[in-house]
Amino acid sequence: MAEATESQIAMWRGAIALTWANRTMDEDEKAQLLEYFKNNIYLTEAQRAQLIKDMDQKIELRDVWGSITDPQDRANLIDIAPTLFSKHGTPTAEERALYDKMFADEMAKVDNKKLQEEIGAIKARIPVERAEYRAEYEKEFNKFNMWGAVGRLICHFDEMLDGL
Repeated sequence: MAEATESQIAMWRGAIALTWANRTMDEDEKAQLLEYFKNNIYLTEAQRAQLIKDMDQKIELRDVWGSITDPQDRANLIDIAPTLFSKHGTPTAEERALYDKMFADEMAKVDNKKLQEEIGAIKARIPVERAEYRAEYEKEFNKFNMWGAVGRLICHFDEMLDGL
């Protein structure tokens, strides 16, 4: 099994830092972090133990942010932030400001032109794929339809079996 990368460890330390954003780590926030660590199949026992130990001391996000080198790990941190921030109720002003800064910093890195090109390519492919799917469906339907009710019944059973 693969071991968590340095970037992933930094992301989890960033999650610890998020819980300290309002200067205290609530029991609900701590429980959520422990749940994340417990269920993470990539953490070794040593990594898990170190992260649990790290929870006892305040970590500043600015101290670990630069070590989160994989954009996916930064995205994961941004994604779990609302869950952590809402564990004690409504997110505080400090938590909202921190989330907004993380999100804005990452969005500033997005190449909008490239993103729009990728979206355009996907949108252009949809009618083609829809037509291909429809043609295949009609071919199968017609094959079974020519056999009447028994053929349609076979077609439905075939679809059910494909879904298993």
